Amino acid sequence: MAIRLFLGCFVAFVWVVSVAAQEPTPASTTPRYSDSPEGLRSMLQDFLAAMRQKDESKADALRKIMILPSHSSWFNSRFDEADARGLSTRYSQELETWSEHLNQLFVPLADAAKVAFGIQCVRRPKPGPLHHLVAAMKQPATFCYANVEKPADSPLATLGYFIYEGGNFRLVDVAVLNVVKSIKVNRISATSGVVLLPIHRPDPVAPPHQNSDPGKKQNYSGEVVLHIVVGVDGMVKDIQYVSGPRELFPRGKDAVSQWRFRPVSIDGWPVECEAMIAVSFRPLP
Repeated sequence: MAIRLFLGCFVAFVWVVSVAAQEPTPASTTPRYSDSPEGLRSMLQDFLAAMRQKDESKADALRKIMILPSHSSWFNSRFDEADARGLSTRYSQELETWSEHLNQLFVPLADAAKVAFGIQCVRRPKPGPLHHLVAAMKQPATFCYANVEKPADSPLATLGYFIYEGGNFRLVDVAVLNVVKSIKVNRISATSGVVLLPIHRPDPVAPPHQNSDPGKKQNYSGEVVLHIVVGVDGMVKDIQYVSGPRELFPRGKDAVSQWRFRPVSIDGWPVECEAMIAVSFRPLP
């Protein structure tokens, strides 16, 4: 009787162990984030913290989380054949350098003392590139994007668009979405609602001027007004004279061509921005 009972317990124990071995391991190692601005903010902060702590295991897990799964199928289900093919090809190219791409975005932020992300989820886009993208879709999707609010001099207007798919946020860069045929580069004018923030602005130097007395030199000083166009990368791509001393224009153009601005965006989509700026010259000592 005792032997039979022992064998019964042993068989039951082996069965329990066998069933446990067949059950899938809980996905506790895969972080999950809620479908909300707070969820996206938490994911970005976790990734930034992993990079600061040099926790490569966690950082790599988060890099993989941000990949859009079955991206070809996703694009095909939402765009026409030509757009879907271009999107899939461009996204596949980006995946070849995925880690490097994310490092370019986050490594500069990891060195900052404090980083704050502003998250917005766009369901009704304003007129502009994102509106054209949504209009081209067979099936709509909600796009969220993250602005770097601190540090204020960060050159990043947005990290890209994030789509909540399969239980997590997936990053799709603007450069990928920009292949949609109906999207064209938009240009806006700087107004009270648009802040054109310079993050690198070397001072111009007034040229010396030879006056009628060959033994004396006179320095120019004053203000020249310029019309500029800032590209989607924050670099000045066009400079035109508007008013002020003509002789100051070459030096003003040379200085402003080296300026760099924080890119301007509408609904997280970088756009070109044109503005009038005044460049002041101080006389040489």
